[in-house]
Amino acid sequence: MLKNALFALLVLLPATFACANEPQLLPAKADAIDSALLKQKRPIEVYLPVESAKEPTQRYETLYVLDGDWNAKIVVDVVTFMRSVGFMPPVIVVSVPNVFDAKGTNSRDHDLTPTVMAGQPRSGGAKEFLAFLKTELVPYVNAHYPASGVNLVHGHSFGGTFLMYVLAHEPALFDGYAILDPAMWWDDHSLDPVLAAIVKALPEESSGNGAGGSAGDPAAVKEPLIKLKTLLENDDGEAADYIVDVKSRFKGVLTPAEIKMLSERIGNFDFDAALKCISGIASRLSLNLEGK
Repeated sequence: MLKNALFALLVLLPATFACANEPQLLPAKADAIDSALLKQKRPIEVYLPVESAKEPTQRYETLYVLDGDWNAKIVVDVVTFMRSVGFMPPVIVVSVPNVFDAKGTNSRDHDLTPTVMAGQPRSGGAKEFLAFLKTELVPYVNAHYPASGVNLVHGHSFGGTFLMYVLAHEPALFDGYAILDPAMWWDDHSLDPVLAAIVKALPEESSGNGAGGSAGDPAAVKEPLIKLKTLLENDDGEAADYIVDVKSRFKGVLTPAEIKMLSERIGNFDFDAALKCISGIASRLSLNLEGK
């Protein structure tokens, strides 16, 4: 699951511009949906993980990017970086761009705004756009691409405002949300109660149960990470047993997403990918794993 990885995305964004990485996604495929709800032909661009070319039966989580005409390139760069350091599994990226009508009017101000606001004659189309995502776009992608049915979504500015609306009305539509700089001023802060409810539902930072982040002492996991790294470097199958034994020691320091990803990669005997994951964990925790 990418829920925790999506939050890490926000922190690691600047690093994408400093790193040269191998491609993790295939070139975008242009596609389009004739939407009966929106009465428009809605273009999309689909970026498949490179693994899909060799593993046609494999299924992947899907990350939808609103304002795709502006944000898809940024998200693709971030996904490429996150994958290269072992923080994300293969993922499909679906760019959902805005469209312009025959008069050159952008759909954005209509689709992404939750209410009709004075002075904004095209506002208030979020209900219809949400229905388009739920009943047309997501089912289409699930049917025509190697999607696993686990769906994430990215929205910035008005895109983030729209996602606050989604959280208020159809929160289960997506399994994870990356909401950046939402326009919470919209319509006299009409979505403030939604934000307050989200904050109230967040786990306490001091809970120590690993539900949200990782607040434990990094030194506590240094020794098992060094041993695990050594086993993987030596291509030693004992790593599969060792990760099971030390999972409980990782809790509270590594995030649940990191533990899950590391366990899956070792369980699949993809030791190179597991080593990348450990490298990313060590970097986040500022640990030197080259020796004790």
